Amino acid sequence: MADIFDWTGVAGARFDDPASWFDATLDAPATRAPGSDDTAVFQAGDWTATGGGQVGTLLIEDGAAVTVAGTGSERLGAATLTEGTGSTLVLQSAILQVNASLTIGHDAVLDIGAAASVDNFPGSPLGPYSAFAGTLALLGRGDGAGGGSVVLGANTLEVGFFQNGNSGIGNDFAPASGFSGTGQVVLATFDQPNVRIYDPDQSSPFGSQDLASLDFGTLHVGDTAALRYGLINLSGNAGYVSHGAVQTLVNGGNVTDPALSGSGVEPQNFSIGPRGGTAILDVALDTAQALLLQDQAVHIGFEFNRFQFDTGTTLPITGAVLNYADAGFELTSGPGTLTEDGAHWTLDLGTQAQGSDPGAVLLAIRNLAAAPADDLGGSFDVSGDGFAVDGADPFAGLAAGDALAALTLQLDTGAPGPHAATITLHPTSSNASGFLGVLPAVTLTV
Repeated sequence: MADIFDWTGVAGARFDDPASWFDATLDAPATRAPGSDDTAVFQAGDWTATGGGQVGTLLIEDGAAVTVAGTGSERLGAATLTEGTGSTLVLQSAILQVNASLTIGHDAVLDIGAAASVDNFPGSPLGPYSAFAGTLALLGRGDGAGGGSVVLGANTLEVGFFQNGNSGIGNDFAPASGFSGTGQVVLATFDQPNVRIYDPDQSSPFGSQDLASLDFGTLHVGDTAALRYGLINLSGNAGYVSHGAVQTLVNGGNVTDPALSGSGVEPQNFSIGPRGGTAILDVALDTAQALLLQDQAVHIGFEFNRFQFDTGTTLPITGAVLNYADAGFELTSGPGTLTEDGAHWTLDLGTQAQGSDPGAVLLAIRNLAAAPADDLGGSFDVSGDGFAVDGADPFAGLAAGDALAALTLQLDTGAPGPHAATITLHPTSSNASGFLGVLPAVTLTV
């Protein structure tokens, strides 16, 4: 028969002493301590119990403050344990074992900072623990109340399943919210979530090289720019679902350039099933305008991964969208009027007297492209008569906005009549990525 027992013990009374309890089912002083089929209740008030015991359900009601003190080996056990609003449960030199569900209510505190600890077994990779819960549920903030919290101290809380209502979505995803201390929360399975981040377009999800960054490389305005990254949970058959979030403004994530879009840079939570479950996320770059991606990164946060709690990986996002080089002529000194009509330029020296010396014309080649842009290079062809042209040598590496004083023209006025020459520039566009492209010819008629 399952009974309900209310704690009535004085400070320091033993948990397993019948004299510490009132049997509410029988409405009489207890003749036995609550057992594994019973419900044990601590009502509002300050209570201190010693020793340990095993009950079916342990209720720490609203406003109750309970301390259970042992000598290092005692275990307070229950199938289910619920802490009501504003309650506190403190373990001192004792171990907490909740086989089914442990629920920590609004503004409630579980304090295992001074609890004892015990090994699962010698050499266990999970290490010693001070509290275990089959399912741990922290209620989050709501109804004017704060969320539940856990004081770890330097101890370990081991859980089978984890539900933290304090943790939010996307940039608010924070599995450790509500936990304090230097201790850790560990997942009670050897088949841990094991998420690998990989490039689904370049490598197998079962390969050995993790993706370390998202690099668009060097592009030009109007190019197509799309990347993907994949997440695969390599835990085995008995593995745990991996829970996590894409984060863009916290934990090293910084996606602030509006040119970036797609599921891979949108704050959101994800769940990836065990034994090869995957998620593929996209990242697109708008190349309508030239730009350099600066200080951009996305953080992939995990609730648990590879025996670590509240961990993650930050992927830098890099890339450049460049304008092509754009060649133009510029009259630096000397006579004449220079005009432009698309890729054709005209230098008009007007009418000069025979035998006169109008002076040399100095022409510069300028890379008219707006930065960021490719470097300008090129070579010249010269045709026509009546002019001496110097400096028509190949060149390269002219950065956006820069000019090269390249050409010197001298009109021969010895013979009367019209004089004309054509200088054709065969421009190239190049950048540090190794790109070298041929641009349409640009002509200068003199």
